[in-house]
Amino acid sequence: MKKYVVIIDLHCDPTIPSGAGDIGGGNTYSRSLLQELQKNNIYHIYITRKKYPHLEEYISITPFSDFYRINLGDWGPIDKDVLQNYHSRSKELIIEILSKYSDCSFIFHSSYWQSGMLAYELAEQYNTFYVHTILSNAKKKEQTGAVEDIAKQRIHEEEKVFAHAKYLICSSLSEINEMRELYAIPSEHLILAGLKVDNNYLYPAYNTRGEVRVNTLGSTIVEQQYLSYFSYINKEDDYLWWNRKNFIYFGRIHKNKGIKEIIIAWVQAYEIIGEQMPNLWIVGGAPSQIEQFRNDIKEDIPQLVNFEKQHRIIWWGTLPPEGISTLLLKSSVLITHSKYEAGGLVLLEALNQGIPVIATPNGYGKDYLEDWYNGFVVPYNDIIALRQKLLFFCGQPFLTDYMGKNAKQSAKKIEQTFDFFDSHMFAYGLKAEKKQTQFLKKSIDWYQAIKVHSMDTYPYLTELPSKFDIAQIIQNCIHCTVLNIQEICENVIDYKLWEIDTNDGSYLFAYYFDIINTTNIWNPYSTEEYVLTKGERIHTMESIANDRKLPVIYKNTAYGYVVYNGSLYDVFSEKKHLADVSLVSDKDEAATLDLKFTELLVLLESPLMSEYKVLPLINYIRNIKTAFKPEKTLVTNIPFTSIYSLYYDTKNNFKIMSYDKVGLKYKHLRNASRNVVHISVAFDYASLTLEQLWSIYFELYTYVEKLLVYSNESKAGLIDTIYQKC
Repeated sequence: MKKYVVIIDLHCDPTIPSGAGDIGGGNTYSRSLLQELQKNNIYHIYITRKKYPHLEEYISITPFSDFYRINLGDWGPIDKDVLQNYHSRSKELIIEILSKYSDCSFIFHSSYWQSGMLAYELAEQYNTFYVHTILSNAKKKEQTGAVEDIAKQRIHEEEKVFAHAKYLICSSLSEINEMRELYAIPSEHLILAGLKVDNNYLYPAYNTRGEVRVNTLGSTIVEQQYLSYFSYINKEDDYLWWNRKNFIYFGRIHKNKGIKEIIIAWVQAYEIIGEQMPNLWIVGGAPSQIEQFRNDIKEDIPQLVNFEKQHRIIWWGTLPPEGISTLLLKSSVLITHSKYEAGGLVLLEALNQGIPVIATPNGYGKDYLEDWYNGFVVPYNDIIALRQKLLFFCGQPFLTDYMGKNAKQSAKKIEQTFDFFDSHMFAYGLKAEKKQTQFLKKSIDWYQAIKVHSMDTYPYLTELPSKFDIAQIIQNCIHCTVLNIQEICENVIDYKLWEIDTNDGSYLFAYYFDIINTTNIWNPYSTEEYVLTKGERIHTMESIANDRKLPVIYKNTAYGYVVYNGSLYDVFSEKKHLADVSLVSDKDEAATLDLKFTELLVLLESPLMSEYKVLPLINYIRNIKTAFKPEKTLVTNIPFTSIYSLYYDTKNNFKIMSYDKVGLKYKHLRNASRNVVHISVAFDYASLTLEQLWSIYFELYTYVEKLLVYSNESKAGLIDTIYQKC
């Protein structure tokens, strides 16, 4: 006896592309399921509704796959909220279809609540069971304000459908938790199937460096390879042209998707930084839908038409996956802002292509996004927080490189927790066990982790040398025999080290990263470079090494290679960085410090800081600026009161100097940050040395950084600590 899986899915027609009308992630889910059933020769009958009069009512797709569209008489895509009114007629037509199949048994699988009403009754009539795919639930939508007129009726029917289904198929961990908490469904009846991601996002034709995939004729299952290359960086030229990318939203055009709020946040950010603001791309919807939506929001966003005329806000309409994948190549971050989301397939699609995501704490946004790792989580309608996150990507265009690599890593881990087809087979009773793999977030300050990230986007390239490469370099420049090469594994900062034993003695091989300047992320008024390059770092380190009579015997500033004649202790000891080496004069160092105080003052006085109580800081820096002139090396009669205690650990704060663009060049900065410094709550100095001024600067710097970078909870505590004497 044949066993047929009967899929009742009146809501979604899997043959229609996603992106217009009510056609979204549900259609993608249905299409993925249909394709998997066909590929694996599972007998199935797929029943949806006929949305347009020209569509076929029956298609025999394969000997295992029959596809039906029942004719309910009313055409058009925007009718899912009235499907329950066609319940009796739908049931009659489905029974008529099933009557054609003799000597077989049925397993029912419904998708969305109105189809669940049918599966509940048909399973009882045919003495079998049904499983149900939720897609969304009314109780959570009601909680989040994404309400609909039929919420009470829908909740009543959902409680019945969910309680009697053998299994509920969930797209996300959040949806599983909602079923437990809102509908009291036991865990053993819940299955995490996830959602399948289109191959155009999994295996894009180009990577985020713009490099072409070189094994396009091979299997998509094998690891993808891209043609990497090194490009000379000419900072006199506009070397940022490739990394000036756009903001993108893609999905349905609907008020609950938060598109209006995204545009408002973008406009507010534009008003702060002006023409530096990247464009906003909005993908999805038919022209008639977009026009209606534009008319609905024009009153709240009067600048909309002007920005459209300038091509700063662009409506792309509905695009296929390959089109969206192409746009993602020139996108810095995907912005979503839904009131409610059961899963959020677009988030998975972006992460798989190495694009960070800004999302609300719903569905996959809640489950998988981590601030400063693979994106940001922003509460719905928190325009200020959303605006701030956009400005982070404006201030530091290379932030996408750091978060994008993490995005791809998290996408791989997410994929391991899903088993889309086998989860369905288990639900149908056609497979013995279901997959159980957890996704775990790490309790790490991912913002600090940016500072040890090695840049790998055009025009930068991270290509760690192999032991063979290192041996070749050593043998060619020293003419010796390499006996052993050992990587120093405990080194996990902004360079890699190897100790090399030769017949001519020991050497140290260093590989320096191109590293992101984090100041630019939160201070759009910073005058510092975006990246501290391998070459710049090697040049400064070489000057210090020569002062200690530890000459560099080989260097390649383009690739970041340096060979030192000495041991780890000789080259990288604490004492070395406290050496009395001055690459610039005290006058120039004082001028730089003056500029840094000016940058902080410009930021504090900007609209970006208007919501914070920073007037005491503004007054204090103004006082310093008045008394501190670049030609002097100290400030007199300025009281210094600590905002909060400043403490630099001697083991770790070499990083502080590395990430400050000018850090290593300045003797007084090095001395200020390398000593153990503790400034109590209220010190008054008759005069301040450059070392003390650097300490003051870093305390102010750290305070403002935390104010803008970390969560609202942290902000409240920090604001309360602002000192009273200014």
